[in-house]
Amino acid sequence: MKQLFLILPLVALLTVACKREQAVWESDWQVPLLDDTLNLDKLVEDSIVSVNGGYYELAIDRTIYELKLSDIVDIPDTTITNNFGLFNINNVQPGTQFANTGVEEHSIDMGDIQLKKIRVKSGGVKIIAKSPIETTCLFTIQLPGVTKNGVTLTQNLTVPQGSDDNLSVVNGFVDLAGYELDLRGETQGSFNLIQSKMTVKSDPNGQVVNLSNLDTVRFSFIMQDIVIDYARGYFGSQLITDTISENIDALSKISSGIIDLPSSSIELELVNGLKMSAKAKLTELKNVNAQQSTVNMSHPTLDSWITINSATGTENSLQPSSTSLLFDASNSNVEQYLENHGAENKIGFELQLNPWGNVSGGWDEIFPQSSLKVNLKADMPLAIGLTDVVLLDTFDFSFKQDFTKTHVTSGNIWVKATNAFPLSGVVTLYLLDASGNTIATINGSTTFSSSVYGSVVNGILQKQSFVEFPIAESVLEQLDLVKQLSLKVTMNTPNPNTNISEQMAIPADAFFGFKVGAKLKVEARI
Repeated sequence: MKQLFLILPLVALLTVACKREQAVWESDWQVPLLDDTLNLDKLVEDSIVSVNGGYYELAIDRTIYELKLSDIVDIPDTTITNNFGLFNINNVQPGTQFANTGVEEHSIDMGDIQLKKIRVKSGGVKIIAKSPIETTCLFTIQLPGVTKNGVTLTQNLTVPQGSDDNLSVVNGFVDLAGYELDLRGETQGSFNLIQSKMTVKSDPNGQVVNLSNLDTVRFSFIMQDIVIDYARGYFGSQLITDTISENIDALSKISSGIIDLPSSSIELELVNGLKMSAKAKLTELKNVNAQQSTVNMSHPTLDSWITINSATGTENSLQPSSTSLLFDASNSNVEQYLENHGAENKIGFELQLNPWGNVSGGWDEIFPQSSLKVNLKADMPLAIGLTDVVLLDTFDFSFKQDFTKTHVTSGNIWVKATNAFPLSGVVTLYLLDASGNTIATINGSTTFSSSVYGSVVNGILQKQSFVEFPIAESVLEQLDLVKQLSLKVTMNTPNPNTNISEQMAIPADAFFGFKVGAKLKVEARI
């Protein structure tokens, strides 16, 4: 419709002439607007639809929920400070070591999670050394248990002379990507512990100084933005409650009608790539259609806990476990659920990690490729029965005519269609004002016929139709008020012998080709 009126400026330019008195005449125009073909190729490319035996079938295999290491463990930004008070020592010679903290242990607050080992994917540690000593000092800071390729993280910092009133401060930074952190502590029997060690000596090329018991050398390290890709330990008995929403926009435009589907099934597959046990409970599975009709799925396992076994193997040989819930005609109302054409789908669930506690003795593991997935699977022939199924969509629209100049007085839009789908459609256009009230209704002159009434061309049934949409002068006079255009398509899948709608298989390579044009009567005023 919108393209139809784009030609008016051209018409005006072609009919302009210089005259003292206005001339008025009418002319007929044939204008091509659109030439296109619709098919299911994109759905096939997206693996939503496949071909079997020359007909399309629905083949869905989609991950709708995934729990990863980053969802379970979040290493908090942690600041750890280590102070070493000095003694009264006079005449400290250059190059003298006067501070050695030994190995200190610091706890990382992880709540119920007890980690023994992690590997860092990204993030780093900022190391800060502070000195009040009146000569340059050499700090050696180590984090025992923090290693990369077997080498312990060590940071050497040269700190200029300072004073009690004006501490000398030097910052360093280490990128921790690829580092492994042993969090078991010095005795190797604990968890969530990071170790540190500091030694300080005076500059061998410096000066003799006196130390006071009021002096303190200190360092701190700040773990920042740590993201890990491996963890071992006990990840707590976390309870996760969530609702997944899957909205299908196309179904939201179906305003009425009956959809008949073949015997179908849906499978929810729980794939556990985490080396820990879990249990899950499906609390809700429902959909709501455009008419607000709700269908709740029924199934014996609803609101019942399901055990999810741990994955097995190592990082290079991980074997996830798999648990499936099948919804078919024998154990559920899955066909009623699907035929509700619900655009709004909700899946509610509860998931508990380690429901029986620390049964592995802190040997749960999560690898980079590990996750716990919920996969939605459906596989059925794409044989659909449609009975007066109404597809309704609305678009913004705006146009103004100037009746004192060249304008359209009447005409029609025509569509020449070649249909290879086994469904028919009746198209109606509604012109709406700003409040959504109908200004005019434009009915098609006939139905877009189903391919089942046609003949075989190039190996596939095809049927041609020619449909016109007349635009009366009275409608054109009200176009200034039109703010929206609503398109209504009423679809059926008739049996050619009975004309009664029933399930029809959709052949591979089915298409809907169409050419759209306009036949206009134009009044030129010059």
